[in-house]
Amino acid sequence: MLLALSAVTNGVLSLLPPIAGLFTLSAVQYGLFSAVYLVYSLGYSLLSPFLLEPSLRTQGGGTFSGLFRSALASYALLVGTITGASGLIAHHSWLAALGAATAAGASIYRYGTRYAAMYTNRVLRVCLGEAVGIIAFLTIALLAFPTLEGVDALYLAWAGGGLASCALAAVPQRPRVSALGAWYRRNRAHIRPLLADSGLMAVGGMGTQYLMLPVLGVGGFGVYRALSNLAGPARLLVVPMQPVLKRVGVGALTSLRYAVGVAAAAVFLGAATALLLLGLQQSDLAAGVLADMSQHNVIGGIFVAGVLLTSFWSVVARVRVDSRLVLRTRLVQTVVVGLAPLIAALVSGLMWGLSAYAGAYLAVGLLWLVRTRQALNA
Repeated sequence: MLLALSAVTNGVLSLLPPIAGLFTLSAVQYGLFSAVYLVYSLGYSLLSPFLLEPSLRTQGGGTFSGLFRSALASYALLVGTITGASGLIAHHSWLAALGAATAAGASIYRYGTRYAAMYTNRVLRVCLGEAVGIIAFLTIALLAFPTLEGVDALYLAWAGGGLASCALAAVPQRPRVSALGAWYRRNRAHIRPLLADSGLMAVGGMGTQYLMLPVLGVGGFGVYRALSNLAGPARLLVVPMQPVLKRVGVGALTSLRYAVGVAAAAVFLGAATALLLLGLQQSDLAAGVLADMSQHNVIGGIFVAGVLLTSFWSVVARVRVDSRLVLRTRLVQTVVVGLAPLIAALVSGLMWGLSAYAGAYLAVGLLWLVRTRQALNA
C-alpha cells in the first residue's frame, strides 16, 4: 500500500509542471518552456545510468553511501545550473532562470534520494515530502499565476514544490565535484554500457525533438511537446518499478498472462487519454496549448499506449537482459522515433508529424516486448 502511495505522490509532483503548463501557457509559451524542460529531462535521463542503476547492479555494502549522496548532490547542482542558463536564454528573464535552476536541481536530488529509499524500503518519509511538495506547488501556483507572467509563475511553483519536498524527504548533503569522478571510477564497468544506452535514448527522445523546433515553429513545437507530455503518467508508472522488477522471477516476466496484462494496461490508458481529449474538445473546456492538443485525441491515445509498452519492456530489459541487446534495440528506437516524425513533419506538417510520432512509439514498444521476452526465454 505504501509503495502504491509513493508511486502516486511521485507521479503527481513530477507531472505538475508540464501539466500545469498545458492549461496556463499558450502554444508559443509552452514551446519555449519545453525547450528548457528538455534540458532538465536530459539531466534526468542520465541520472539513472550514471548514479542509480550502477548502485542497483552492484548491490554491495554501502550501496547508497556518503559517496553516492555527495555525487548525487553535485550532479543535481550541475543539472540545475545548465537548466537555469537555458531558461535565461529562452525567456530573457532572471526570475525564470533562477526558478528553472532551483526546480531542476531540487527535482534531480529528490529522484535520487527516493530511488535509494525505494530499494531499502524506507518510503514513508519520501511520501510525506512529496505530499508537502504537491501542496507547496499548488499554493504557490494559485498565488503566482494571477500576478506574474505565466512562465515565471510556473517556474516559481515548480521550484517551491521541489524545495519543499527535499526539505522534508531528503537528507541534505554538501556537493563535492570530486565525488562525481570518484563515483565514475568506482562504477566504470556498469556506467559505460548504461550511458551508451541512455545516450541513444536521449538523442532519440530529446535531441531530435529540438530538430522539430525549426520545422514546426515555436507554436507547433509547443503542441508537439504537449503530445509528449501526455504520456508522462505512463512513464512515471514504470520508472519507480525498476527496483521491484529486479526481484520478479523470469517465469513471471515471460508468461503470456504478464504480457497480456501489460498490453491491456496500455490499451486502457491509451483509450482513457483519447476519450479525455475528445471530451475536452467537445465541451470547449480546454485552455492554453491543451486546446490545440485536444484536436488530435486519437493520436494522443495511440501515443500513450505506445509509450507505456516501450517504457515497461525497456526497463525490464535494462535490469534483466544483456546490455548489448539493450543497446541494439535502443539504436533501432533512436532511428525510428527520431526520424519518422521529423520526416513526416517536413513533408506534410504538424498533423502527420504527430501521427508518425505516435505510430513510431507503438511499433518500438512491440519490438521491445518481443526482443525482451526472447532474451529472457533463451
